Amino acid sequence: MPRNRSLGRNVHIYDISQPDNELGELRLAPSFTKKTLFFALEILIISDSPRIFITNEFCMTRILSHTVGRDEKFRKRVRARDGKCVITGVANPQWRVDEDNWSIYHATHIFPLSGKNENENDSPTNSCQNGLLMRADVHAEFDNFSISINVDDDYKVVNFTDDILNVGGRQLDPVCRDPQSELSARDELLRWHFCQAVDMVGEITSGPEAAKRVEAELFSRLKGCPSPKDSSDQDHNEL
Repeated sequence: MPRNRSLGRNVHIYDISQPDNELGELRLAPSFTKKTLFFALEILIISDSPRIFITNEFCMTRILSHTVGRDEKFRKRVRARDGKCVITGVANPQWRVDEDNWSIYHATHIFPLSGKNENENDSPTNSCQNGLLMRADVHAEFDNFSISINVDDDYKVVNFTDDILNVGGRQLDPVCRDPQSELSARDELLRWHFCQAVDMVGEITSGPEAAKRVEAELFSRLKGCPSPKDSSDQDHNEL
């Protein structure tokens, strides 16, 4: 059964001309800065004076993104680039790296895998540019959209539920976002994840293979990104 994300939401948004019609709601956590709050509201609301409207942008039904055997190259590339949890800053000690022991770290997809049968050579989602290394517990919260990164507020971590991991307000580690590197995580994907995490008006999906269609549309908008069918084995060509 899907988790009830409406519990604990403490900000309710109304059109003043229709005070009985709630437009949306969110949970204002301590890590929300004023800038992040306004950015979240802009995701939901379109202003056309004197009226305001709810956006008609689609929100994809959420998919948990598990790193299983087929993602071995993805995991190795993300581990080699980051070497630490990019949210908490906890690095994997060298002796564990030498033993290839990454048991408490997960290579996390920013944009989730579209389905259980995803093939590494068929989808750009398995590019290092779509990955972040996280502690396993942080990965679970990120996959649930309980935490996200606001690129436009100095890469701050925003929590949308109780901050039990004490990560709200931290900054995404620079190791994974060097603008000069072709292997860095892409801002466009982080923005997409943040917009999904805001989720003030519900989840919408339509038609078959909705997740794959959203994936194709998203990656086609990234500069120099081929469609999934054109993706190659090289990381810098995958996106």
